[in-house]
Amino acid sequence: MSFPDGSVHPRREPHQPRRLDDFLVTQPQRRLPQDQTHTHTGHSDVGDSRPRDATRAPPAAQMSVDASAAILSALRELTEDNRRIKEDNLQLRRDMQLMYQAITARPSASLQVPVVTPGPTSEQNRRLSNTVSVVRMVVSIVLILLLAVGAHCGKTTNCVEGEADCDELLKNGVTDSGVYTIYPFRTSVDAYCDMETDSGGWTVIQKRIDGTVNFYRPWDQYRDGFGDKKGEYWLGLQNLFLLTAQKKYELRVDMEDFNGKKVFAKYSSFFVGSEGDGYRLSVSGFSDGGAGDSLTYHNGQKFSTLDKDQDPNSAHCARARLGAFWYNGCHYANPNGVYRWGADATISYVGVEWYSYTGYNYSLKSMTMMIRPVP
Repeated sequence: MSFPDGSVHPRREPHQPRRLDDFLVTQPQRRLPQDQTHTHTGHSDVGDSRPRDATRAPPAAQMSVDASAAILSALRELTEDNRRIKEDNLQLRRDMQLMYQAITARPSASLQVPVVTPGPTSEQNRRLSNTVSVVRMVVSIVLILLLAVGAHCGKTTNCVEGEADCDELLKNGVTDSGVYTIYPFRTSVDAYCDMETDSGGWTVIQKRIDGTVNFYRPWDQYRDGFGDKKGEYWLGLQNLFLLTAQKKYELRVDMEDFNGKKVFAKYSSFFVGSEGDGYRLSVSGFSDGGAGDSLTYHNGQKFSTLDKDQDPNSAHCARARLGAFWYNGCHYANPNGVYRWGADATISYVGVEWYSYTGYNYSLKSMTMMIRPVP
């Protein structure tokens, strides 16, 4: 069978059990001369009419050979079963890793479960059947755990259980913007839903409006999320990963300067990788709403914070820019920088900036990043 990465499952040859002759050393037969007189001690041949076979081993010796054969056969079976179990466990781990890579590789990737083709022998069928059963059991346990995690509703006024994002809420009749509980992969998180901009259904992942929340924070807080969902906040990198892994999303970045001018930038594809990959950014498909493109420059970069430097620059960009972002070397966009009021070059490059709109050293009044499934 073939996997999403193009690799091919190695075909294992059917098990060929070894013969008993390979383990037992046969003893040469001792044939008595035909004219040899049989003498017996303590036993009388009178009345015994059964023919005597001089080549047959005595009963005790025959029982010993039979017992040895049975023990050797049992040991061979145990050894072979143990070998098959190890092979099946190793193959199962490989299969699960490939399934996980298929899910998290890119936003448009679809889950392709490896197709198991039974071998030509009953032995291969048995082993493959056992592997499939184990995979099904693992998947069932994972689904049960996910359902259990998402089986409760969050402590918010507007709470609708089950929807994976704000777009699903909109389709189910929720038309008012506000804070709702959503369930990406059945893990609950509160988020602000914009039901008005550009037909609504937007899940807000980042918001800056007044500088009331400090965004210069360490890795664990950017991973888990922080802030006030009714004001300034960051949804959390892990939540972004779960959200964008379930569907293909588009991104809209709205911003306003201190003169009251509002512009936006839109991207048709937005995806955040797993923590193991540094929550790497994948963004493309820019369309201009007056702000210009300052995000494509950051495509393919890992996320960096003051205590976790993952940018390709020799400098520590998160510390140099007093923020946290998918820095390259270092930024064209700095949404999580220091909140300042307009033009300010006291400390360069540290404000809430979108270079293609206002250039460096102009901190915007507001900036909102939000995502929605692609129709």
